[in-house]
Parts: sequence; structure tokens; C-alpha cells
Amino acid sequence: MRIAIPLLAAFIAAAPLRAECVVTTLEVLDHSRTVGIPFSSSADSGAIAARVRALVWSRGSARVKPTYADLIRDMAPGVNAAEHLASRLRFYGATVDSAVVAAGVSARSACGRSARPMRPKGGVVLIVGAFPAALYEGAAAALAEHDIATVVTSGNEGTVRLVVNHLATLGWPVDKLALVGHGAGGPVVQLVAMSSSGVRGIVSLDGFEALDRQRHPGLAGDPQWRPGNLRAPVLHWRPNGHPDADTAYYAAAARSDLLQVTLTATPGKQWLTAPEVALAPAALRHVIGAPGAATQEAVTKATVLFLRAVLEARAVDPGAMRATFLPSFAMTHRPAMALPQVRADGRLDEAVWRTARVVPESTAVAVRVADDCDYLYVAVMPRRATPFITELFLSATSDVYAPLGAGDLLLHASASLCWTFGKPDVASSDCNKSEAWWGASRTSQAGDPAVAEYVIAKRAMGLARCESSARLRLGALAGGWGRTDVFPAGADKSRRSTWAAAPR
Repeated sequence: MRIAIPLLAAFIAAAPLRAECVVTTLEVLDHSRTVGIPFSSSADSGAIAARVRALVWSRGSARVKPTYADLIRDMAPGVNAAEHLASRLRFYGATVDSAVVAAGVSARSACGRSARPMRPKGGVVLIVGAFPAALYEGAAAALAEHDIATVVTSGNEGTVRLVVNHLATLGWPVDKLALVGHGAGGPVVQLVAMSSSGVRGIVSLDGFEALDRQRHPGLAGDPQWRPGNLRAPVLHWRPNGHPDADTAYYAAAARSDLLQVTLTATPGKQWLTAPEVALAPAALRHVIGAPGAATQEAVTKATVLFLRAVLEARAVDPGAMRATFLPSFAMTHRPAMALPQVRADGRLDEAVWRTARVVPESTAVAVRVADDCDYLYVAVMPRRATPFITELFLSATSDVYAPLGAGDLLLHASASLCWTFGKPDVASSDCNKSEAWWGASRTSQAGDPAVAEYVIAKRAMGLARCESSARLRLGALAGGWGRTDVFPAGADKSRRSTWAAAPR
């Protein structure tokens, strides 16, 4: 016995300590609908589901491990788990064999079942998924080893806020929060992040960030969709063919650190999301075939590295992530752009603005204009206390004070009567001739300077690539609602005291 105890102690000391994980079914009920929501948004219409189901993976130990079929039925009681999973994968373009799926879902989960998850210390990851929650256990189990809990659900941004508030009442560290969205879940989690500075990182698994109103009318019409508000680092996974042009414009507008990874061997499909970017456990990866399984494994490893870094307040290391990639992965990294600083002379202390020309100013507004080969950049800064509404008028042919012509643009930032978001290649036929997405995107957060920024494609104004924009007529207004209105009340209808206009 005297010998056994030291040997046992030595064995315990030498053995690697590996934390086990548990999975718990979470049901959140909103009885009052008057919860104090720290991630509230004026975009919420109150249409929050009264009952939200989720799976929670966290650190812990439990002997009994459920099957993946059990986990699928936990989220959708009464379904045939194999058929449900197969139908979801087929809908999104995967070629799957029913027998393989049935064998996969009969396998035991990597984590045991628990009645109550342990409170994590390392932070919380909330995933809004396009597939059954079990298909995200690969990342969830790995994060649990680092005392990071993962919650997987589906729904809109109101659902996300309801779950986060529920976790806050349990004393969970929702100040250490990262969001992951798959497919349509991509814009859901980003809408939450755009109205909150409490999110530490965002992962988009083939999310729909395109802003074309015909393809994404719901997203394009949401006044909270302002990529310039993103403060947290963003990791985008894209099949080949994504990003399309709209997403490229989104990437240019986002001011946060942006990593974009293209899976060049995976073809993208319009309207559909890629099964290859699900964060599946080993037992379920093979259901979409060997190439897809290899892609899922690499995507999962890199995503876990990213999430650990942001939750531990460390800088994301693109090199470490690249080491987990397959040869067919291509990554671009755009470091975070600093918030603009307004100097005492009214100029914007940011690279694009340092050589900007100053438009003759009025008593109400200061305007700075810069351009490159493809875009015209305009910054509008109110000179006095006023409701932060700005308008920008551009014309290639008519006088700035003349009625709107066919080739003219009237753009609104902030509170437009007609929320028109979308492509930067705006046209005069657009509703109310306004494109609010490209303006005022950072002014809704405390501490931001009152600056409305506009980005307009030169070709929308009839200019050739790299052509000078000096011939454009430009006017800017702070506090107005259209060129036929007067602000402030009683002002001269010519508005020459309010508009800052470029001379002919």
C-alpha cells in the first residue's frame, strides 16, 4: 500500500488533465416581454418568440452520453432525426446517403448529458445555426475544454437577446460574448453586434451579408443594419463565388478587424448556405463525404482559435489560423480601421480625408470631399446642435439649388422617412432617392463623432473610372427632411444659409 500510493500520485501528476463537457437542453420563456435587455435594439418589433429552445455545451462531467438523434429531438421534439438532418443538408445542396446519416445520428455525443450546465469562466459563444444544433458540437466541445460555454439556437435577433438576458440572470459572463451565425444566422448575430459594444467577436459561416433589396429585402430594410457600427473582429467563411459584389461593399464599410476566408474548392450557391462550414463533430462530419469532412474539420479548428482569442482579449493571429487551413483556403486580412477623429479645424484625421478638399461652408454644416478611382467619399459634420439628420445632394448636370433631375442623387443619413438600404450604386429612381446605409453608420454609439460618411460609386454619377469628380455639383444639409422642406423653421427657402454648396 505504501508503494501504491506514491505510484498512483505520480500517475495522476503525469496524466494530462482534460476537462470533459456536458450538453444541456435550455428552454427560455418570456412571460412578461418587459425584460430589461442590455442588447436592445429599436429595430426589434417585439416579435420575440415566447418559447426559445437551445442546446448548451459547457465544462462538466457526466457518464451518460446521448445520441445525436437525442440532441436533434431535444431541439425539435417528435421529428425523425435522420430524416430531419438529411432533408436540411439536401435542401442546402449536399449529396447525402440516408443510411450514412442514420448511422451518424445513432452515434454517441462527444459530451455527456447534464440537467444544468456549469457556469463558465472563459466566456459565452452563441451560435444561430442553419442546421440542427448537433452539427455545431465540434466547436462547442473544443471550447468547453477551455471553460467557454456554447449556446446553439435559431431565430431572429430578438431571440438572441432573450437568450443572452436569460444567461445574464444565471450569472453567466455575458460581458465575454462572441456570436456565430450560419447562413441567415449571419446577419442575425451581426444585427445584435451592430447595436451593442459588448460583443467581443463575430463569426459568419457563409452568412448573408449582401444588401441587394431584391435578394434580401428584410435585411436591406432594417434601419439597424450599419456595418460601420461593428467594433468586434469579424471572421467570414465563404465558398468560392462568395463574396459577391454586395458583400465586398459590406467588407469595405465595416470598420472592425476583418478576416475573410474563401473555400476555393467549395462552389457557392445563391440563396443557399454551405454544409462544409458547419462546425460538426467527428461522428457527423462524414455524412457529407470525405472532402466536406476535411473542410469542416479545418473550419472548426480555425474558428475555435479565433473565438478563444477574442474571448481572452488577445489579438487574433492570422498566421496561427492559416496553419490549420487546407491548401484550397484563401484568406484576406483587413486590419481594423480607426474611428475618425475630428480635428479642431473640422477636418477628419483619417487617411482618406487628409487630402480632402473643403467645400465652401455654411453656418450649419462642414463638408469634406475625397475620391479615388472608383468612389467618391463625402463627410458631413453639423456645426451646431441639431437632430442628427444629414442630406447629401449630388448632380452631374444641374445647379445644386435646382429641382431634382433625372441624374441627381439625394441621399439621407440617419432618420430618413423612407429607409432605403442597399447597393452603393444608387439611382434616382430609388425610393425617396435615399441610401441611408452608407451614411451616419457610427453615430449611434456613445462617444462617436457626429459625422455622416457617404460612399458613392463614380459610375452611379456617370463618371468614368479614375475620372475627376470636380465637375460634380454637391450640396449638404444637417437636420433636413428633403429639398422642399425648410430647416430651421423660417429659414430662407433658397437654403443658402443652410446648404454648403460647391461653386460651379
